[in-house]
Formats: sequence, structure tokens, C-alpha cells
Amino acid sequence: MEYELANIDRVRTLYEKFVELFPDNPVPWIKWAELEKNLGENQRFRSIYDLAIANPNLNMPETVWRAYIDNEIDLENFENARNIYEKLVERTKHIKVKINESTLISNPPSYKS
Repeated sequence: MEYELANIDRVRTLYEKFVELFPDNPVPWIKWAELEKNLGENQRFRSIYDLAIANPNLNMPETVWRAYIDNEIDLENFENARNIYEKLVERTKHIKVKINESTLISNPPSYKS
């Protein structure tokens, strides 16, 4: 409702309180970051994702990582998407993540027609 009333500062405050109360829930982190991206506040959306991925108690952290990477790809910021993948590889050391990273690096998606 606050968003529909264009009270963006209030929406930000509500998201901030939501992640304070439920820091382990990935959904408010993702929704808050998407809000900032939709408002053109790219530095804010990146900062929110960075805080979320730094949270060691986050449930289903892969959803936040994937959303962060997808948003960077959506903005055609492939270099930042690669950097995020590299951070993910460092943290997880999981073979599927390494395979996905090598695919992204060798074949970045192209959204231009």
C-alpha cells in the first residue's frame, strides 16, 4: 500500500524492519533489492544483496545469490555477474557452481537483439 501511495521512504523502512526481524528469510532481501533496482537505485540494490549474501544464517542462500546474478545479467552488467559467481565459487567450492561459472564466463548471455 505504501508503494502505491509513492511513499518510497516508508517502503524502505518497512523492508529494513522486516529483514531486521527475519534476517534468515531470503524473500524480503530479494524483494527489497528488486524495489531498489526498479527505482533505478542500482548501488542500493547491490548493497542490499551484498548484506544478504554476507549473512551466515540466511536460509536458502542460493536463492539470493541467483537473484543477485540474474539482476546483474538483466542490467547487462556481465562483469559484475562474473564477479558474484567468483565469490560464490570461493564460498561454496561446489562443482555445479564451478561449471555454471565457466559457462557464464565463456558464453555470457546476450539479451540484445
